[in-house]
Amino acid sequence: RTLEEIRASIFSEFRTSEGARRQQQRFCGPFVAMTFNFFVGVSIIMANKI
Repeated sequence: RTLEEIRASIFSEFRTSEGARRQQQRFCGPFVAMTFNFFVGVSIIMANKI
């Protein structure tokens, strides 16, 4: 439950920063989203192992 809240807050922060970044670099948007999703998945796996 707390993990979902942390994930939601991180995702909302990324959404706002990504929206500002998309105006500057529209091509890098999907790549940034993919790398962000990868890091979120790895961090969730690490949090579950602890």
